[in-house]
Amino acid sequence: MYCGNCGTKLPEGSAFCPNCGAAQGKTGGKRTGETSKKGLIAAIVILALLAAVLGGVLLGSSLSAKAPKGNKEPAPGGPSPVVSIQPSAPGITPSPSAGNSSATPPPQSANTPITPPPGDAPGTNPAAPSNPTPPANPVQPGDPAVTADPSTPPDPAVTTSPAAPTDTDQPLYVSGRTVYENGGFRVEYPLFGGRNSEIVNKIVFDRVRSLGFEGDSTIEQYTGSHRGEVTLLNDSILSMVFWGSGYVEGAAHDYRQLTPLNLDLKTMKPFRLSDIYQMRNENFVSVVYAFGYGPDWPDTMEASDAYYDLFDYERDTFQGLVNADDGFLLPLGPVFTTYIGITGVEHLEILVRYEELTDYYTGPYSMEELSTSR
Repeated sequence: MYCGNCGTKLPEGSAFCPNCGAAQGKTGGKRTGETSKKGLIAAIVILALLAAVLGGVLLGSSLSAKAPKGNKEPAPGGPSPVVSIQPSAPGITPSPSAGNSSATPPPQSANTPITPPPGDAPGTNPAAPSNPTPPANPVQPGDPAVTADPSTPPDPAVTTSPAAPTDTDQPLYVSGRTVYENGGFRVEYPLFGGRNSEIVNKIVFDRVRSLGFEGDSTIEQYTGSHRGEVTLLNDSILSMVFWGSGYVEGAAHDYRQLTPLNLDLKTMKPFRLSDIYQMRNENFVSVVYAFGYGPDWPDTMEASDAYYDLFDYERDTFQGLVNADDGFLLPLGPVFTTYIGITGVEHLEILVRYEELTDYYTGPYSMEELSTSR
C-alpha cells in the first residue's frame, strides 16, 4: 500500500501517511495505481523517442557514406572529401591532418594555393610514390603543337627568347692565322670566320697550295716561305696578297713571287684588276706611271730601298705593266703588280689613288666599297 499523496509505502490498513499526514483510504489506493500506469506509459514513450533519434543518426551516416567524393559539405561524421589540386599550386598534394581524419577542410578556391601540412617539404606528398612516373608526352612552353587561346592573355612568366646569334650571322672577319706546310714549303696566312667563311677558307687554301706549285708535274720540288695578308675587306670584296721567295729544284737562283687574290663576296668568284680597270688602254698605263708610287704596306719587295730606281727602269725601259693584268686593293687605291725581269727582284708594285683612275674604271663596285675596309 502506498500513500496516494506522496507515494510513500504504508503498512496495510494505515489511515494516515506518516510522511505527509494525508488521510488514506480507497481513494488513495486507486490514485497510486493510476500513477504507476502513467509512469510506465511515459517510459515507453521516452524509449520510442530514443529509438527514433538513434535510427535517424544511423540513417544519416549511411547517406553520408554514399555521397559523391566531390561533395564539399559531407554529413557530420562522414569521411573527409578528396581535395583536388588547383592550377595555382601545381605539384602540391594536400595531406589530411594527423589525428583528425573526420575534420572538414576549408573550401578551396581556384586561386588559393594549397598549403601542405606542417613537417612536409613544399611540393611533396608523403603518400605519393618516391619516383612518380612523368607523363608520356609532357607539354613544354613553346611546343609548336600547343595553340594558345586568343582570348587568354599570355603568361608573362613564359617567354620565348630569340635564337642566339651564330658565327654565320656575322659579316666575314679575320678570325686568326694558320700555317700550311708541305715538305720544305711553308705559308703563313689568315683564317676567316663569319658569313660564308667555310667557302672563303677553301678558296684561300687552294690559292695557298698553288704557291708551292702543287699539282704541277713540271716542278719536281719547290721549297720556300711565303706570307699572306688581307689588304681590303668589306661586305662586297676581299682582297689579299701572298708573297715570298722559294727555290725550284735545278734552278740557277731563288725565285721571288707575288700572288694576289681578289674575291667578290656576293658571288664568291675571284676577279682580276683587269676585270674592273681598262689596263690595256695606252692612256691607262701612262696615268699609272705618272701618278703611281710605292705602297708603304705591305712591304712585298725585298729591294724596297731601291724602289724608285726600279720604278724608273720599269717605266722607261721594261714596261712590264703593259702586259700586267692583276694586283690587289688597298683603301687608298689599286696596287698593280708587274714582272720587272731583274734577278732577285722579279716583281714591282705600283699604287695609284682611286680618283686618278675614275676614267678607266669599269667595275661593279662603288667607290665606297673600294675604299672601305674593316
